[in-house]
Amino acid sequence: MRTKYEALVIFTILLTASMLLVWNQQEQYRWLLQWKKEGRNGSWLNVANDPATLQSIPPAATSKANTLKPELDATTYETSLKRLKSFDEPQRNESLKHRIKSGLNDTKSQDAPALTPETNDLNNKVAVKLRGLQKAADVRTDGNTLSCHPRLFESTSNDISVSSLCAAHREKGRKDRPPPVQHVFLLKTHKTGSTTLASMLNRYALTHNLTVAVRNNLQEHEAERTTQWTPLYRPLPPGLTHYDMLTDHVRLNEECVRHFLPRDTQFVSIVREPLQAFISAFYYYRDVWSVARYLAVPGPDPIKTFLSDIERWEFPPGTQCNSRMAFDFGLDMLDLPDPQYVNSSLRHLSQVFHQVLLTEQFDESMVLLKRHLHWELKDVLYVKVNVGPTTRRLNVSDHDRKEFEKHRQGEYTLYRHFRRDFEQRIASEGATFRQEVDVFKKMRDAVEAFCTIANKSKARELTVASTAFSEGFRVAYEDCKLLQRMSSTIKDPWFEKLMIERINNLSKALQHWT
Repeated sequence: MRTKYEALVIFTILLTASMLLVWNQQEQYRWLLQWKKEGRNGSWLNVANDPATLQSIPPAATSKANTLKPELDATTYETSLKRLKSFDEPQRNESLKHRIKSGLNDTKSQDAPALTPETNDLNNKVAVKLRGLQKAADVRTDGNTLSCHPRLFESTSNDISVSSLCAAHREKGRKDRPPPVQHVFLLKTHKTGSTTLASMLNRYALTHNLTVAVRNNLQEHEAERTTQWTPLYRPLPPGLTHYDMLTDHVRLNEECVRHFLPRDTQFVSIVREPLQAFISAFYYYRDVWSVARYLAVPGPDPIKTFLSDIERWEFPPGTQCNSRMAFDFGLDMLDLPDPQYVNSSLRHLSQVFHQVLLTEQFDESMVLLKRHLHWELKDVLYVKVNVGPTTRRLNVSDHDRKEFEKHRQGEYTLYRHFRRDFEQRIASEGATFRQEVDVFKKMRDAVEAFCTIANKSKARELTVASTAFSEGFRVAYEDCKLLQRMSSTIKDPWFEKLMIERINNLSKALQHWT
């Protein structure tokens, strides 16, 4: 008797729960139809005014979307995020668009609430940065939007969260574009920002199912000192004819590169003003690695000490602080003082390298690289890596600079050669290039600011709208983690392990197919 009673109670509870669930689904669907009829954007589910978009969203999606309300654990972020959310209201967006088209920049207008921070609170600073991007009409923050934009680090072909309508829209936008370049060799020069560049290329390879050459020993630095570095890398496994990228510090040897990469590989590198590269390298190897030859330079300002008597303190050519860029490019250190040899070598290097970028114009370099490789702006987003202190005050006179240049003539010839080529390529890109650089800077600032917030609020999502230069995309908390992880270390064993597994799996698959 008791068993029958317990079964009846359980049945009653299950029946009640089922009825409540059905009622909840019907109620949400009724509201969705009402919003569709009125052409409104709801507060808990932003639905586009376009009826076609509304029809592409199934009723079941509303239940999922209802869980997307941002839940902030840290009360210190509530004010900033509430202010940011106010820009999602249709009337404010329309007002902003009208003011932008009219050329009005008055942030004190009643149409847009002032977000000027009353204090130095980090949240308010982030809110102001994002507000400025909202006003530029190329970025919007929205934790509730169902968007056709792909995730920042997701392959669009694998994005199952969008409808076929979205996929068709993306395909239409790409139809007239050349295919993206996916075979890249990066000659990683020392203390030029090349680690930041390499981390961006590695992220692209990781998220586009490409392979990157991996050294036998992660801590092995011999490839940076010799031109015969082929044995130092993991050999191509059976079935695999080439890797897709090589992004390590190596000394240039075209035969070694061709051994691992296909013939259509794009050669890329980056150069920096030699004195600035020297100062960066000096303090890096002195303070981080405690190299004896740099610790031996005395005084409270060792750079001043070195520059005041270069003959006494000069380091051997090809070491970290003497003509290292020329060494990385494969030039012979014994012949470096010979201008004829240097100029002849540079003519050959200009034919080998497709792009040599410039540290002093890093954002311009990223946009130029994006155009050359036929990538998206989101593909060249970056976080600075391995950057030395910016608060160090340097006492370098014009006389010191001239003396330093006398001892680095070959290095300066190389730098000025590639800088001139870089500026010529920028000039040939046309008037839209500067506009694209400005868009890229705002996009990078927005992602950086959002990721600062996302570390405290995992539920929020940033949507960067499409522009004339790139398709839109979404940034979630997981994207921020990947961006920051792959930018937090020079050599990441986690990335190396993933790449080795990918290479081995690809080799097995190729052997099976053949």
